[in-house]
Amino acid sequence: MNPPADFVLVHGAWHGSWSFERVKPYLEVAGHRVFTPDLTGLGKRQHEFRADIRLETHIRDIATFIEQHQLDRIILCGHSYGGLLISAIADRMPERVAALVYLDAFVLENGENLARLIRREKNGGLPPLPAAYFGVASAADAAMIDSRCTPQPALTWRDPIKLAAPVGSRCRRVVYVRADGWPPTMSPSEERARERGWHIVHLPCGHEMMQDMPEATARILLDAAQPY
Repeated sequence: MNPPADFVLVHGAWHGSWSFERVKPYLEVAGHRVFTPDLTGLGKRQHEFRADIRLETHIRDIATFIEQHQLDRIILCGHSYGGLLISAIADRMPERVAALVYLDAFVLENGENLARLIRREKNGGLPPLPAAYFGVASAADAAMIDSRCTPQPALTWRDPIKLAAPVGSRCRRVVYVRADGWPPTMSPSEERARERGWHIVHLPCGHEMMQDMPEATARILLDAAQPY
């Protein structure tokens, strides 16, 4: 029997730890520990929203969480915007990360940002896009997501990511999961993953794969935790 693993699942823009509510039980029933921290100003911490929250704020959120919980050799997963955060953590704390899993997530290199994707800004925040835009299959799920999303601090998208090494190069196992139902925004990130020789998996769903296909998403995460 394989030893239990520690999973740290990082949510994307506008979201919170609730993103992984359907995925988490599959990992726990397999005997693993699962952590789903909320980022400053989002999810359960939406009351902490400030216009001056930066990308570095969210990177430190995850780094501090890992240190405080004394986590080691973790399976670090990021959805969408969360890809920036897991890239930064793997770059700064490679000894803590056993595998990286990008769930339809952005793959940026040093000095790049998401500013080109900003459509509008209000009071220092980026208003949530409707779930239907992301190809959510169920109308009920789309309504649930829309009701729970909150503004994203705009500076987190304007700030460039700072990496000392090429993205993902400090981790031996990197998986990129592409949602086929939401082209073409993530196509450049998938191409970078392919160029770097990462393992690529496709799921026939929209960008919110944790809602559309939670069991399949969990299975990919469990595969990433297998000893090698």
